[in-house]
Amino acid sequence: MQRLIPRTAAALAAVFALTGAVSVSCQGDAPGAGGGTPGDRPASRAFGVWTPPSAQGSETVCTKEQHDRFFVVGPDGKKYPTWHPPALTDTNGNVTCVFGHEHGMNPAALSPPGYDGWDDVRRHFAFDANANGTIDEAELASAGIPFGYVTEYASGAGVAGVEPHESYKIVFANDRVRSRTLNNQSASDVTCDQLAAFNQDSASSAAFTNARASLIYAADCASSLTTPLAAPYRARLIVSALASYGQPNEIVDVTAPSAAAGRQVPTRERAFTNILVASGQSSDYAIGLRERWNGSVTLARSDGSTLASFDIGIGTTDTPRFAQSATTLTARNSIDLCYAGLDANGSEVGSGVVRQARGGACAALDNGSGPGVPAGSRVTAASKDSPFRGCQRFAVFGALAVRNNAGLRTWYSDVNGARASGSSFTGALKQWVDTTDTGSSVLGEDPRIDSVAGCVGSVRLPN
Repeated sequence: MQRLIPRTAAALAAVFALTGAVSVSCQGDAPGAGGGTPGDRPASRAFGVWTPPSAQGSETVCTKEQHDRFFVVGPDGKKYPTWHPPALTDTNGNVTCVFGHEHGMNPAALSPPGYDGWDDVRRHFAFDANANGTIDEAELASAGIPFGYVTEYASGAGVAGVEPHESYKIVFANDRVRSRTLNNQSASDVTCDQLAAFNQDSASSAAFTNARASLIYAADCASSLTTPLAAPYRARLIVSALASYGQPNEIVDVTAPSAAAGRQVPTRERAFTNILVASGQSSDYAIGLRERWNGSVTLARSDGSTLASFDIGIGTTDTPRFAQSATTLTARNSIDLCYAGLDANGSEVGSGVVRQARGGACAALDNGSGPGVPAGSRVTAASKDSPFRGCQRFAVFGALAVRNNAGLRTWYSDVNGARASGSSFTGALKQWVDTTDTGSSVLGEDPRIDSVAGCVGSVRLPN
């Protein structure tokens, strides 16, 4: 696929040092120290909010100063936190300290390969520090994915003013074959590079209240068929906005996660039905605790006409908490399922147990004893030994349409994707949409893209 800019060895080396794509020592140079004086830029609200957790066992926890070395300068000239590895290592590859959380996949990685559109993404978010109209190598070296860029300019009900830092995750895939429907016929001739950098708080009950969360979305899609029945499909964009995942103070109660709109959060009924099972059966954690939020974003011009739109699903298969019910929005810890028991009437009991967790994630924790494990010997929700840490993330890319025939590629909109125009304004977010029109083609939902690389032993809640 055609790219916006070429990759250069110098630019790659600089951005790798910035994002932590290479290991740095706990005493090494600050990854944000290159490319002029980016460290002197003003801090965003999202920058510097992380505080180190308590150490567990013999581990050494990285300091706040070490964490704050991982930053980028956004298009507005402010410092934002960005992707970093779960731990820092020395030159021999030995872990020197851990952060206790992870951010999913590294888009700048060399092995396994990072996101194919990484150059496009970081150039889009780069800050023109000298205002010469050109992004030079020093400015590019300080660019990357700015966590908190959207919420820097967001406010109002249903939105977290400062999202939990640990909840920022990145999921991407290259060369994904997508199907599309055109003139009532299906063709699997579209290939996409696609990336989502999202905030999904699966550790607290805040997600029960907040229905909107920040999202950075990038896609580069092109079709191969050019027959009369399959007109060319081309869609390239990089969009930052608040994604809407249903309604505030409302979750969706489903038997199993699906493409239905809203925040599908596991409830007690779903968790108990699938995980607390009778003797001879096996717990189904994949259904019982899978969480999926389905949302959409529309980038619209000032006159209300659509410039671009897309659907997306984000989720986790090891959510650390579930809701009491769809109407009682209190959170319960998933780890407690390993020690729960139900009697023949379905009541939670400590003896006379008929149904309990059997096999799978809980097996190594309770040795089949379930509620018989003494309280003082149970693994807690915040332990790195818990199997429910919110590190098994996924993204599902759905429909994508572009309607840009105006000749402009760089646009500016508010956090909702509205009022898009070619001129910036106070509180505007920078967007990029190629000058194409996808016509009547509709992309089918892509199979789930999983990110489990961050599930290392040091990760624990909040994550």
